[in-house]
Amino acid sequence: MINLTVSLLPWWDSLDAVRRTHSDLEAASIAGFALLVAFDSIAHVLEKSRPDRSRTIAGIGLIFFWLAVTAEIAAYEYGQRNDELSGNQIRSLDRLVSEAKSKAGDAKTLAGNAVTDATNAVKVAALAQTKAGTANASSEVALNRASSALQEAEEVKEKLADRKLSPLQMTAMGWELGPFNGQEYTVTAYWNSPESIDFANQIHQELHDIARWKYNPEGSKSQMLGGMVGVFVWTHPNADEKTLSAAKVLVEALRADGFKAEEKKQNPVNPKTNIINVNVGSKN
Repeated sequence: MINLTVSLLPWWDSLDAVRRTHSDLEAASIAGFALLVAFDSIAHVLEKSRPDRSRTIAGIGLIFFWLAVTAEIAAYEYGQRNDELSGNQIRSLDRLVSEAKSKAGDAKTLAGNAVTDATNAVKVAALAQTKAGTANASSEVALNRASSALQEAEEVKEKLADRKLSPLQMTAMGWELGPFNGQEYTVTAYWNSPESIDFANQIHQELHDIARWKYNPEGSKSQMLGGMVGVFVWTHPNADEKTLSAAKVLVEALRADGFKAEEKKQNPVNPKTNIINVNVGSKN
């Protein structure tokens, strides 16, 4: 009986279609019973005066009775399928939360609250299904909360990820820094931070290969100490307008791409005035 019903009922694998069909069948069942009562009442009134017409009307009412019963049986099957599909959605939420925990990696501790929220959302959905016999409203709440949990986990992951310039960002910065072609510069990084060294190498590639600035390893360098956070662009107090403008554009370009950057003035006793010294500190 169940296998036959499953094979014949339409839209069996769509949760929205199952919900809609279940509601329509419930409405049809109620309408059928209402019409049964109406025709039965009319037949009762005509029973003495017009018995033939009374039996005909009673027969029509009986047809509506069977239609109502059939609709109720079909609605029950769709109700069971609705619960099954809703349960599948809730289990899918469990898998999404597990994937979010796996992707977070080193951010597992920070993302713990987000994963807990998603798990609680699943529990709320399951409880609502048990009490109400349907997971329509609760499954939507669970989906929204799980989506928020995944987003929070991704934000934590992004916060802990290494700084990197995408190819698109490097191209855009090349256009902004290109007018300062030939500008002398040097790049240093906090020696005890592999992430800072990698990011400094990317900035060097951007300035040298794309913007066509001139790398001068012998230029004056500012001391890069531990504990400094962000990118520091140093210029001499007596630097010319082109150097100062180039430093400002570089800082603004890094900030526009979401990196912490700051312009600073270096020691005025340095003999090299028109060189830009880029120091890359730690990310956090």
